[in-house]
Amino acid sequence: MTLLAYDPYVTPERAAELGVTPVSLDELLSKSDVISLHTPVTPETTGLLNASRFAKMKKGAFLVNCARGALVDEAALVQALDSGQLAGAALDVYAVEPPKDFALMKHPKIVCTPHLGASTVEAQDRVAVETVEMLVEALKGSPFVAAVNLPFPPGGDPHSALPWMRLAETVGRFLGHATGAPPTAIAISLAGVPDAVRKACSVSALRGVLSLAHGDDVNLVNAPVLARMSGVSVSDSVKDEAGGYANLVGVSLTSAAGTRSAAGTLFDNRYGRIVEFDGLPIEFTPEGTLLVITNRDVPGVVGRIGTFLGDSGINIVDLDLARGRAGRAAAVVRIDRPDGGPIDPSLAEGVAKLSGIESARLVTLS
Repeated sequence: MTLLAYDPYVTPERAAELGVTPVSLDELLSKSDVISLHTPVTPETTGLLNASRFAKMKKGAFLVNCARGALVDEAALVQALDSGQLAGAALDVYAVEPPKDFALMKHPKIVCTPHLGASTVEAQDRVAVETVEMLVEALKGSPFVAAVNLPFPPGGDPHSALPWMRLAETVGRFLGHATGAPPTAIAISLAGVPDAVRKACSVSALRGVLSLAHGDDVNLVNAPVLARMSGVSVSDSVKDEAGGYANLVGVSLTSAAGTRSAAGTLFDNRYGRIVEFDGLPIEFTPEGTLLVITNRDVPGVVGRIGTFLGDSGINIVDLDLARGRAGRAAAVVRIDRPDGGPIDPSLAEGVAKLSGIESARLVTLS
């Protein structure tokens, strides 16, 4: 069947995701064989279906209202049924609850049931089971427990998107914290990423970048809104080439400090790695506390970094280097303390003062 929908607050993109054709209310009324209401009661929607709108409906249509009774003028509904304008109606909500006027219940063209679906023994049992299932998912780290307004296409398994989302958010978080300046523009590029998870990836990357300014207050629902409210330009694109990898999630960030970029890939649909930073090829595992360094490609830099960290009582867990043209170089050093304690933020300032170092920042990833 063809699904028509009227909602002044739903974007054309969201309507396409839901598989419905957005139309005006008058067009929906005149073309629909069955009309179902799904809206709260507000000043705009109270009495939404009244005598004038019943007259605009397709003759012989049916009405289903399982939303709120105040959406329908009940007297006008009875008149539309008696005149033959409507063929029938199914209701489980009423203008007055519990009903005092049983004219609707007795009408031969109306099917009425109590609005008690959530109060049955079976429903209460299911709620208990789902609550435990959601708790288990939350403890596993799922970011989309019980949410219905997240960036996933209809159908499919959102759990399959989780590794991609984690990779995209990590790339965005790494780049945002490594830059350390409020973004004015964010560009996200995807290559080799399954169609069904592309939007989730883009929003996850955006969330990662914005975490520098908004911390835990940014999530998968409000990230685009926060970016817009902050005046940040956001764009995304799909590329054919993944730079020699099976897939690539790239993020570019423009700020007052200039433009920086990072990209990551997913191995075996499970293992995320960052494989590019500021245009330089570098591969490292994005976890723990990272010392992110840009430097001139001259002898002695690595030795000075190691000596400084050793003198500061810092362990080097992993060290990854990158070299580019025109004497550009970068290093990502995963570090920790022997006692497991936190790293002093001033450590990066000390490294930045070493000969040959252009910048150094601490980035902490889970």
